[in-house]
Amino acid sequence: MFCKNCGTENEEKAKFCRSCGKEIKIIADVNIVKEGKLSQIPESSLEEQFIKNKHSILGLVIVAIILIIGFTFYWVQIRPSNIKKGCSWFTEVIPADLGIIKEQADINKKVYDEKCGTGGEYQGNGRLQSVKCFLLEKDTKERLPQSEKTNVTEATEKEYEMCLRQNGL
Repeated sequence: MFCKNCGTENEEKAKFCRSCGKEIKIIADVNIVKEGKLSQIPESSLEEQFIKNKHSILGLVIVAIILIIGFTFYWVQIRPSNIKKGCSWFTEVIPADLGIIKEQADINKKVYDEKCGTGGEYQGNGRLQSVKCFLLEKDTKERLPQSEKTNVTEATEKEYEMCLRQNGL
């Protein structure tokens, strides 16, 4: 058997080259074949390597097939099911209300009476005036602070269909 590094002939079972000290591997190298120094590789070793490579490739093919089947199952079964569940309900977030203390409510009541009461500045038929009066009236009562709320209701058929289209179903 010849050393791949320096080309020195070594004993058949040697693990290291007696000349350069490098590890001797039992693998045919193209450069050694060209020089006519092909070391003898036992045929049983070649068969074992071929079988190992064959099993490795077969294992990779099986893993690839399993991954493809798993992705297909997710895309065809699980994803649409999750999207349909998500589209079945409509969630509405009601923002928090900071509330009004009694003193501020009293001030707002005075302003409301002045502006919206009989003969008040906002009194009239105009739409803007009635909106202003509505907002003032709303703030004339003491309100405790309210935290943000979430209402969840069943989606209408139109909302459901629109949600499905937006998610690609």
